[in-house]
Amino acid sequence: MGYRKNGIDSFSVFGVSLPGSGDVTSTSVMANLYYDITPKALWSPFLGAGLGLARVEVDDAAVMGIVIGDDDDTVFAWQLMAGIGCKLTEETTLDLSYRYFATSDPDFSGVKAEYGSHNVMVGIRVSF
Repeated sequence: MGYRKNGIDSFSVFGVSLPGSGDVTSTSVMANLYYDITPKALWSPFLGAGLGLARVEVDDAAVMGIVIGDDDDTVFAWQLMAGIGCKLTEETTLDLSYRYFATSDPDFSGVKAEYGSHNVMVGIRVSF
């Protein structure tokens, strides 16, 4: 499960950028696959991909000070990951990774939007 929160600073309409405000949040449930390139080594680069669903919510959205409102949509989501892991024990790996997360275009009351985010993450993986 993942959670992301982003601020809105502009809207693009017909190629024209307009000042905006508000927040966009997404809550996602993903199924991920990872491939460790050198799993037995102390340092192991890895690649990954995931598919799932995300609920994307817009809160207090405004364009040029004109309040648009709040809305949400549940859409298909996907992500790509790459990183490097350092084996701490046979079962535990510390990793540093980059993740690109995106969704199909959410529809907010008839207005199509785009949602994607770039993330740098630090994590611990436990193998069974």
